[in-house]
Amino acid sequence: MPNFHTHIRFGIFSYPIILVIYEFVIRIGRFDSPSSQVIAIGFLIYILSSDMPDIDHNHSFLHKFIKLLLMGTAAYLEFVNSFFINIFKISHLYVSYFSIRFFISFTFALCVGALYEIVTPRHRGPLHTVLAGLIYGTIVATGYWWSYKNIPDTVFIGTVSITGYISHLVLDSLFMERNGELKVRKRGD
Repeated sequence: MPNFHTHIRFGIFSYPIILVIYEFVIRIGRFDSPSSQVIAIGFLIYILSSDMPDIDHNHSFLHKFIKLLLMGTAAYLEFVNSFFINIFKISHLYVSYFSIRFFISFTFALCVGALYEIVTPRHRGPLHTVLAGLIYGTIVATGYWWSYKNIPDTVFIGTVSITGYISHLVLDSLFMERNGELKVRKRGD
């Protein structure tokens, strides 16, 4: 299977092709074009999406990044809001209040990280499917829609999310990488 760098490079070099196809479709259908800013943001989303299926691999960059992001967010939210301190009513103890808050926040973050590892499916399982790409693209487009309420931009963001995701699946099915060399996959490989 191609590695992280191969998927990202393919994303970088195939994005202009996606733009040409997308522009062709909107001209034929006489749809509104996305804004220039959204096309630029779409580039980042497309590249990110081109490696998104590997979020289920423990050693992938995205897996580690998402885990760190979730753990950091959990620790921050717990430290700022003191959710568990309020539930267990331990704010009255005569020890360093900040130390307790930090310890509880850190422990909560570790639990979130462990939970992330538990709920992440096996590698090349359900996240390596076209259906997962469609769901992912729909989630990204819905988030964009709720934020900006712009149909042409939302359709574009959803499209590049899905096509970036599917580009990963296509590369995995057509190529394999051994010793840093990308080779066309043969039947039975």
